[in-house]
Amino acid sequence: MQQDNYVTIVKNSLNSINYKNDVNYKDVVLAFKKTIDENKDLILTTNNIDITNETGKKIDFKVIDNIFERVLLEDLVYGTVTLSKHDKNRKIIYGRQIYNKGNILVVFDGDFYVLLELIIRNILANNSVIFNYPSYNFALNTLFITFIQSVLEKSNFNPLQIQQYVSSSLEILNCTNSFSLVISCCEEERQKEVLINSHYPVLLLDYTNYNIYVEDSDNVSFINEIISLGINFTLYVKEHVGIEADMAIYVSDCEEAIGQINMSKSSYGAAIFTKDMNNASMFIK
Repeated sequence: MQQDNYVTIVKNSLNSINYKNDVNYKDVVLAFKKTIDENKDLILTTNNIDITNETGKKIDFKVIDNIFERVLLEDLVYGTVTLSKHDKNRKIIYGRQIYNKGNILVVFDGDFYVLLELIIRNILANNSVIFNYPSYNFALNTLFITFIQSVLEKSNFNPLQIQQYVSSSLEILNCTNSFSLVISCCEEERQKEVLINSHYPVLLLDYTNYNIYVEDSDNVSFINEIISLGINFTLYVKEHVGIEADMAIYVSDCEEAIGQINMSKSSYGAAIFTKDMNNASMFIK
């Protein structure tokens, strides 16, 4: 799909920053949440486009609710880093940093939960944001960005405060003196590319999508408990196993489940529920 020139996108993003001291940014976030709640049928239809094209996963509205609730309860401290992990071998510190009054570039893999959380965080910080990703979940991500742009416009903000640049290339990093921060939330090799090519401070953001494959019905009640938690996970279920869930992906066997999980671009934890030791061993390998 033909994309707008990234130079124009960056210029529009820089011009969109408008500092307002009399605005409750939580109200903007709550209006965004209301728009999502009022358009669930449209979201599901759009989500199915990505799934049909094999470029997306099923959405879970419980996870969306949890993201809004968790972020809105946080006491944000702008311009500080919270240490979460220190990798001495790679000499990298993983942490969380919130910048206010800046232009942020997010390089990620297209996971819509990541997009959603970073939209909320940066609206609260009054940042402008460009999301750079290779087209995974393109239809759904575009819909979410359309929603927040509409909310921003109704709240008398520039809707171009939140934009996307869909490309597997990192050419957008060639724009000099354009970003306050680059957030990299993707697989390790992609993060290395960002670190090498960025002229700006880089924050490496790690996240986990749990993948669960269920092969028999012995653990149905436990799996249903996990589903009720509303955490970010993808559920793969072998056909004819007695689990029915909106977000479930039904597969024919263990090999298909492994193939689907290995196509995931995010960091992930994976678990199998099975009585077949051969399949368990294959899954682990």
